[in-house]
Amino acid sequence: MEYYGIEVKGEEFIIKGDFPEAVRCGEFPETNHLVYQLKSLQLCNMDLQSIIDSLNMIKDVQNERIKEALFEYALVKFFKNFKSSSSRIKLNSDKILKDSLKEDEYIKAKKCFEYYDALRDKHVVHDESRYSESKVLAIINNQSSKILVPKVLVLGIDSVLTDDEHVQPLESLACISLQWVEKKIDELCNKLQEEYNNKTYDELMALDNAQYTAPISAELFEGK
Repeated sequence: MEYYGIEVKGEEFIIKGDFPEAVRCGEFPETNHLVYQLKSLQLCNMDLQSIIDSLNMIKDVQNERIKEALFEYALVKFFKNFKSSSSRIKLNSDKILKDSLKEDEYIKAKKCFEYYDALRDKHVVHDESRYSESKVLAIINNQSSKILVPKVLVLGIDSVLTDDEHVQPLESLACISLQWVEKKIDELCNKLQEEYNNKTYDELMALDNAQYTAPISAELFEGK
């Protein structure tokens, strides 16, 4: 997958030096079935890049709370791409893994995916597992003591999820997914380019001028 320079200046998209003959940047209409797919995939692409970056940071961080935050961020953001959403097409884990791996690797990766999905649902987002729990303990003195129970303690126990055993498989799943997404983006972009290269210059110039307006807080609960 190739990356080109497009800069947002105000509300306008500015084409940088990669296309010296370009006169403007038009935006494809969402009525084209390929456009919605590409927009969805690009959102997934950004998420997956961010996930891999976050997991890579863990090895260089000493603070356990920061490590935990990076891992949980990556885990939740990873599965955001595989859950139903009104603003994008969700990724299909089965298709990605089958397209990317041999049969024995696929079975192992599928189990791994299911483990992290359960970890996200039952531990990070909801508390329905023993990965974190608490115990109430009685400190008991010897029989001759005036006070048999000098103290009651509440102990909290939290499983460590930032070790290599947890981080590396999640990073591997993210990398596999990212490669699949990038390949799919290239494939769909090529189809769209071929389709629009068969249009007239006037039809191309009739495309809306690409613009971007930063969202405001009132739009938080509105769909894209």
